[in-house]
Amino acid sequence: MSIALDGFEVLCRLGAHPELFAPVRVDADKAARALVLKCLKAKSVGVEALRAIRAIIGDEPFALLLDGLKDSEVKSILTRLDKHCPELKQGKPASQRQQLRAIAEDLSDPSPPPPKKTAKKAAEKVAADKPAKPAAPKRLGSEVMQQFREGGKRKR
Repeated sequence: MSIALDGFEVLCRLGAHPELFAPVRVDADKAARALVLKCLKAKSVGVEALRAIRAIIGDEPFALLLDGLKDSEVKSILTRLDKHCPELKQGKPASQRQQLRAIAEDLSDPSPPPPKKTAKKAAEKVAADKPAKPAAPKRLGSEVMQQFREGGKRKR
C-alpha cells in the first residue's frame, strides 16, 4: 500500500527552512524550474494563468526563468498563447522572448486575428490583378472577306 505525499506541502516546508535543507538546494532549484516550465508548457495554461504564475513567482525569478528558456521553448509557448503574433513568422528569438515577457507582464495582449477575406473581396482582388484582355480586332469589311464568310458564293 503506497502512501500519497502532498508534494506542495513538503516543498512549502522545505522552503520555510532553507538552512536545514542546504545540501539539496541545487536539486530544489532544478526541480522548481522544471515544475514551472512544465506548467508553462501545459496546453491548459492560458494568458491569464501565465500572468498569475508570474505574479506568484515574482518579477525577477520569472524574468530569470524566461531568460533560461531555449528559443524553441519560447516559440512553443508563444505560439500557443499568441497564435497571430507577427514575431512568430519573423523567427527572431529575441523579439519572441520580448513579446512573451510583455504578455506575461500585462503590457501587451495577444495579437488579434487578421481580418478574414470575403469571397467578394478575394474575387475583386483577383480581377484587379489580371491585366485587361486586348479588344478583339475588327473584322475586315471588304467584299472579298464578306464573300469568304458566306461560303465563297459570289453575287453576280
